[in-house]
Amino acid sequence: MTRLLARRAAQGVVIVWLVATFTFVLIALAPGDIVDATVSLDRSSAVTRAHLRAELCLDRGLVVRYGCWIRSLATGNLGWSLARRRPVSALLAEAIPNTLLLMGLAIAGSLLLGLAAGIAQAWRPRSALDRGIGAISMFFYSMPDFWLALILMFLFAYLAHWFPVSGTTDPAVYPSLGFWGRFGDRARHLVLPAGTLILLTSAAVSRFQRSAMLEVLAQDFVRTARAKGLSEWQVLTRHVLRNALLPVITLLGLSLPGLLGGAVLVERVFSWPGMGMLATAAVTDRDYPLVVAATVVASVMVVVGSLLADVLYALVDPRVRAG
Repeated sequence: MTRLLARRAAQGVVIVWLVATFTFVLIALAPGDIVDATVSLDRSSAVTRAHLRAELCLDRGLVVRYGCWIRSLATGNLGWSLARRRPVSALLAEAIPNTLLLMGLAIAGSLLLGLAAGIAQAWRPRSALDRGIGAISMFFYSMPDFWLALILMFLFAYLAHWFPVSGTTDPAVYPSLGFWGRFGDRARHLVLPAGTLILLTSAAVSRFQRSAMLEVLAQDFVRTARAKGLSEWQVLTRHVLRNALLPVITLLGLSLPGLLGGAVLVERVFSWPGMGMLATAAVTDRDYPLVVAATVVASVMVVVGSLLADVLYALVDPRVRAG
């Protein structure tokens, strides 16, 4: 188990380095530079702009610029955002917790909802319940994430006025609320963005869970459990579910990049101040240090999520631990 995690971690380091290098090269080969894009030509002298280019290593060749960036990255210096006049690390420190909160709720909610839907379908296969849940799952599975976000916003924010449209809190009343008031305000702002990701991901989980459980139901140990007099629900929850979790864990590990990409669009739609909204704004502003840093952090999050999926896989399947 330890060797497996060490091997996966080493692979993750290589993947993060390749992603970071590829992103840096693309940004470096793009026309123009961050100084011309963010510093006013009318209010700054040529000497000032040349000094900024020297500070950012923009006045040197690609190899030297890459060396400067690697040295800064190794020391924990992610650069300076000229567009926002703040260190990149400070901007990411504010955005990462919001994205982790949103993705954590999305993963937990999609897992619970998808497992419940898959168990219900496997409990009564080819029934009206099975067909109904399957149709609903296919509906959400085939819907684009940004389109579902806009639909939920229109229905529950503009028409029903149940939930807020954007942000993480209500800036007018949040400072004056108590603990539970702040918790409720935060939860209300989370419902629509997290609900969008939950509906999209749980649809895929339910379909995989149904197929996995139906495959396990045909095994000999299931017939033995039924011969002992256990009810169908007990057979499903006690004996079938654990053996059918392996494909779902694999699916969650593989869906992390897609979930993070979906969070980018969902954060943009709901103005959720996370990594996605920060990265899209950085691309628009040509804030290259922030774009590269956000890409590196996103790749690290994906690698860590894959490692957690490997750990869960080993906890469910003892054969992985033995290997």
